[in-house]
Amino acid sequence: MTACTGQCESTVAAETIACFIVDSLSRVGLPAADATEVAELMVEADLIGTSAHGVFRLGQYVHRLQLGAINPNPKIKVHKSGGWYGIG
Repeated sequence: MTACTGQCESTVAAETIACFIVDSLSRVGLPAADATEVAELMVEADLIGTSAHGVFRLGQYVHRLQLGAINPNPKIKVHKSGGWYGIG
């Protein structure tokens, strides 16, 4: 293996990254269906160029789940919703 000179670039299939995200989030308590949804949204964010909301955030989400700062099983109730909003 050669050392990276700072110009290293790799391409990884979106499906591979999504599977990694699902596995990572599931291991820290997020239900599989929710982890899959999050993975799809994170990969989509990267693919459309909004990488600040993509896989870049995975480490932060895992850490917050481990600390209990994110509830992996919230009981969300929507009382009123519109085209782009919901009020709980």
